[in-house]
Amino acid sequence: MNNTDGQLSEMSDLMARAKELTIQAISPNPSMAFQVIGQELDGIIRQLVDKANSQIGNRYIFAGQSDKTKPYQRTGDIITYNGDNGKISMPIQPGVANPSQDSLNISGMELFGANNELLNHLI
Repeated sequence: MNNTDGQLSEMSDLMARAKELTIQAISPNPSMAFQVIGQELDGIIRQLVDKANSQIGNRYIFAGQSDKTKPYQRTGDIITYNGDNGKISMPIQPGVANPSQDSLNISGMELFGANNELLNHLI
């Protein structure tokens, strides 16, 4: 959970930078500035995908229950999610584990949207 929290915090910082760049792109800029902004946004997307593929041991933390499958693959401007929307849960109170309350992870679908909307908007 600490690893997930750390990755989410770093992703939040990357998204804040993407927002700053988007605002800069709206203001009048020479075409060279657009190229530089585009390159930095592409780097941010690459970093987000790398963080979304974070592992603890041999398990991917944002792959849902398919945690042995690398969740994200980027080919050019196409980003594919290979995980699932399942939860890994552990009972934290007496009784059977309830994934909606006792989950230890979040899936990539929760992270970037069902069809990678967040990443696709950045692209």
